[in-house]
Amino acid sequence: MYKLDTIHNINININNFKNRIITRYPQIYDIPKLMIFNKKNKEIIHDKIINLDKYFNKNDLIIINDSKAYPIKYKAYKIKNNIKSYIDIYLKKEINSKENIWDVLVNPARKVRIGNKLFFKINKNDIITSEVLNNTTSKGRILKFLYERNNFLFKKKFFPSGKFLLHTFTKKHYDISNKYYENSYSKKIGSIIFPTSGAYIDKNILLKLKLKNVNIFKITYHLSYNQLNKTYNKKFKKKPFNNEKLIILNKELKKIKNKKFNNICCIGINTLKAIENLISIKYNIIEYNGYLNNNIDYLYKYKKINSLLTYFNNPNTNNFMVLYNLCGKYINYIYNEAINNNYKFNIYGDLLLVI
Repeated sequence: MYKLDTIHNINININNFKNRIITRYPQIYDIPKLMIFNKKNKEIIHDKIINLDKYFNKNDLIIINDSKAYPIKYKAYKIKNNIKSYIDIYLKKEINSKENIWDVLVNPARKVRIGNKLFFKINKNDIITSEVLNNTTSKGRILKFLYERNNFLFKKKFFPSGKFLLHTFTKKHYDISNKYYENSYSKKIGSIIFPTSGAYIDKNILLKLKLKNVNIFKITYHLSYNQLNKTYNKKFKKKPFNNEKLIILNKELKKIKNKKFNNICCIGINTLKAIENLISIKYNIIEYNGYLNNNIDYLYKYKKINSLLTYFNNPNTNNFMVLYNLCGKYINYIYNEAINNNYKFNIYGDLLLVI
């Protein structure tokens, strides 16, 4: 691990960085560039993401997050004195899947009280009714959807009427086709926002990795509203993060049991933070189903992970501090090289592999 400089010594041309932020979606962007930074010899290689398999061998392990985002924004209405008033509903977290009970945010909150019935128009003929069970915060409510059929059928019917939440820098919030809003390996619904670092890892790339006998290990790490609050203040103290759910199944653990790996690479910084936080608590990767704090300070020493695939994070974010911790003082070298070679930055931009 490199001896870290003080964070104030970072010297990146922020104006150049801002000019190269991409605001398009991964399906529109062509094959992205891939920068490889080798920590041992301090070498930088320029390549394409389709050649990712070149940098892994059969004794390596790649950890991916198979969490899938769901649409969170919906338009509901309530009826009082035969007058409809409309309310924006944001699904926050599912509390009880059997009874379709959700923790939600409402706007405007003054119109939504305990006992109110809220109606969601799914299509021209169907309406789903819900009831407000409780208040949680000034804008938080507990909502029960009065849908008699099972939870799977409820989501299949209800979710297509909602809109996805995009990251705050994108030009079009909530406006994206549902079928494209996932990674190729996404399976388990639970994230309120798209796990982005795996956006360009399609089935062909995964197949080439498997043909080289690279071990692929799946975790499920559901991203919450934390992901919208990543900035550091002037003193680089993190803003508080809430818990996010991590699920590691025993059938996945059996694939890596008693194996030693030369290189353990996480796809995405949130995947890295989930694994490292679990190890901090349990001292190993184990079967797990619970909530974790995803805090990692920039002085943190990694216990398990020595490689990372991510995008070029904005320098004033928590994720950048995690990347800084992995690359050390060479972060200036990496980012300035990216600027000189016209890399596109931030989510849906070009990618960086640290090995």
